[in-house]
Amino acid sequence: SFFVHLNGAYQEVAADTPLQQGVWQHVAGVYDGQEVRLYVDGALIARAPASGIRTRNSHPLVVGGDVDGGGHATSSITGQLDDVRLSSRARYAGSSIVPPAQLESDGDTLLLLEFDRATGPFAVDASSAGAHGVLTGESRVVEGVSRD
Repeated sequence: SFFVHLNGAYQEVAADTPLQQGVWQHVAGVYDGQEVRLYVDGALIARAPASGIRTRNSHPLVVGGDVDGGGHATSSITGQLDDVRLSSRARYAGSSIVPPAQLESDGDTLLLLEFDRATGPFAVDASSAGAHGVLTGESRVVEGVSRD
């Protein structure tokens, strides 16, 4: 699922079926000011009308989980993440897209965490922001993992 907090309420789109186990999949959540969309492996699988100002708060961004009201990580996934990119614009539109083989940083990239390299307890942010992620709990970086 993909959530965006707009005008004091969550807007959500969700898949009807879970992700496949043991298979790398590209998942993208998009908010473009008119709707929220969820893509899996390039196919648009859910969409809903949505508009408004995205609400921000002081809680940390938790990748692969959720955050509770106190700002603590909860609901961690079981699985692997390759890269996570946050952008200042909607990158995908339409009923299908061609997922990139490798995510790249550009002028619209706010964060690009690459989970196949680390510096100590930090996941490297390849964007110009340099907002390296802190690995917590049982999270770890495994270098050299192939998506093949």
